[in-house]
Amino acid sequence: MQVYDEGNEVSDTGLVPRKPAQAQRKSDLAARKSTSGTSATSMRWAVFSRVMAAIIGAYVLTLLSIAVLALVLPMSRAESVLLSMLLSFLIYACAVLWVFATRSAWRAWCGMLLPSLLMAAGLGVWWSVR
Repeated sequence: MQVYDEGNEVSDTGLVPRKPAQAQRKSDLAARKSTSGTSATSMRWAVFSRVMAAIIGAYVLTLLSIAVLALVLPMSRAESVLLSMLLSFLIYACAVLWVFATRSAWRAWCGMLLPSLLMAAGLGVWWSVR
């Protein structure tokens, strides 16, 4: 179909008037809503879950990262604690960005909890051996 300047389209059968813009938007919205299959409340819960993963999950991940870095860095205790505290800002910011960059809230939670569990297990082993 070709579109003329006066707002009409040309089809094989002849000149066809174009739908008004508001009617076109409503039909597009209805088609999008029927194909997406998600409701507004489920989208709100997904966003809420991501926000909680960003706040709580990133905090726990950062806290455990600080503890691991303070123990692993090959420098004096004061310098390694200071460096790990400085790096905590970068770790937290990257974790929050990663939570909102993932495809789903499930992946966001897994991405926060799995490394946190590994670091907690490593700290537990280190603490029991020490």
